[in-house]
Amino acid sequence: MSPSQAILRHLVHGPRPPVDRLPHRRVRRPFGQTTILLPPTIMEYVVVNELVHMIEPIHTPEFWTRLERVMPDYEARKKWLAENGAGYLAL
Repeated sequence: MSPSQAILRHLVHGPRPPVDRLPHRRVRRPFGQTTILLPPTIMEYVVVNELVHMIEPIHTPEFWTRLERVMPDYEARKKWLAENGAGYLAL
């Protein structure tokens, strides 16, 4: 089972966060437009990261624990995105 499938399974079958806990934020430019250009493993990290936000709205220790549970190598993907992601946003 891929990390995306695991987190989706949890979202479907697990407890749902109260609506007032869901994050609300303004984004200057929709990252989704450039996400499709990322390498597949990094695109998966971005998607799974956003799915975990449906459970944990902010990057708390629990957020990273949940992410690691479904994507044990998230730190390497996060590092790659930090080092290379700006080039994709500039497109």
